[in-house]
Formats: sequence, C-alpha cells, structure tokens
Amino acid sequence: MQVDTSASRSFVLLDSYGGPDIPFSLLQQLAQFKRTEVMLTFVPNFLTRFSEKNDGHRGAGDAAFGGTEWHGVFTQPAGRKFAYLRDRYRESIKRVPDPPTPSTSRWWMKAGTRSTSSTGPDTSWA
Repeated sequence: MQVDTSASRSFVLLDSYGGPDIPFSLLQQLAQFKRTEVMLTFVPNFLTRFSEKNDGHRGAGDAAFGGTEWHGVFTQPAGRKFAYLRDRYRESIKRVPDPPTPSTSRWWMKAGTRSTSSTGPDTSWA
C-alpha cells in the first residue's frame, strides 16, 4: 500500500470489527502522514476467547500488536484481561515511529465499550 504523505490533512478511523484486524504495519504506514489524526477502536474479546489455543488467531494478534508482548493475557484473571490487553495495545501504539511533524499528528484509542480518552488524545508519540 502506498501512502501519500503530502496530503494536507487526514482523519483515519480504524474500526476493528470484533477481532485483531488492524495490522501494526498499517499503523506504521499511517505514521508517515503529516497532519494526521487516527482514531482506533480496539475490542479485545476475540483475543481473550479464541487466541490462546489457536495459532492462527494468536498470529493475528501478533500482527495487530506488532509482537508477542500481549501473550501475558493468558495468565491474567478473567476480570483483568480487558485492561491488560488495552494497556499492551497502548504500548504498541507508542512504538510506532515518530511522524514527520509530531505536533500535528494525534492518535485516539477507544477500547471495548469504554472510551479511554474524553479530553484529547489517549496515546501520544512519546
């Protein structure tokens, strides 16, 4: 996929429909845009239900997170899995390379049914 980084402004909504279907490589490509806002939705139920015993689903999670750091969810108690995956996904977003103009690029993340940002960007380019 070619990314035109000369676009004047961009807003991108990435809505994962029930599974880990937004690859980390796409986030890396979007980071090359100047003056871009990206809103991600993240629904971890699929990963907590199906990926522990299925290599294909676990591989999809690895592609979404950009690595295997999220596998620790398998040892978390049921009531902690959502927060654990949300936090690992935030960490993976922070690993996306700095955009060409960091002050004009913003990322928001909405996880599950709870908004993780109400006053501005949830995650930054740190």
